Amino acid sequence: MGMDFTAILCCDPHSEAVSRALDILEATDRPQPLQAVVRCWKEYGFFGFYEDWRVPVWVQDKNHEAEVPTRPPLPSLQVNLRLPEGFFVTVAKDAIIVYHLLRWRQFLTESKWQSVMFDALRWFCDEFAAKDCVLAHDCQWVPCGIREGLSFADALSQAEREGAGQVSSFEELYIEIEDESDVAMKPAKGNLAQCVKWPRSKPLPAGWTRPMVWDSKGYWRFDLPSRVQQRTSGCT
Repeated sequence: MGMDFTAILCCDPHSEAVSRALDILEATDRPQPLQAVVRCWKEYGFFGFYEDWRVPVWVQDKNHEAEVPTRPPLPSLQVNLRLPEGFFVTVAKDAIIVYHLLRWRQFLTESKWQSVMFDALRWFCDEFAAKDCVLAHDCQWVPCGIREGLSFADALSQAEREGAGQVSSFEELYIEIEDESDVAMKPAKGNLAQCVKWPRSKPLPAGWTRPMVWDSKGYWRFDLPSRVQQRTSGCT
């Protein structure tokens, strides 16, 4: 299992804005920012989900191939709106979870993906009249807390308590840390290095290093479109 792209929008699920946004997402005429995402996906040659997911449908949360005939009563954590562009939209207690199949690491490290996903996310925030929006991978404490029934504010508080709180910049979502295994990198000829087992209790010889691994722990607040950024009540 890997980490995937997820954004969490704080908004009122009973508002006219949310209802209108869902109407747009359920329609066959697709928003241009979302179309740009699936075009980028095709350019990378990723698997062709778009061949089968040609129209927006509501699906069960536990089975993304099990369709629900019509829009169910909302909010609900049991269903998602599956979009032809690879997004899944979940309407929670006071938040909208926007999940995409895109791997989180690819999003964090490739500017092209950041460009199309940020444009799509601005569209989502604008149409849903989001009062706040945070980015975090799908296994992070914020989306997991909301999927467990927490409010937006309580999910953020839970993440803070677990040491996975807000980071000050987008770049801080991607971190490199030393591998906790007993593997060490011993210098070899040229630019090569040899993997050897070396207990962590013993200091590394000069020139040796430990391998690095990447991780992502916190969440980052996304800059909302200017016309909705001032609607901040009820999300803190």
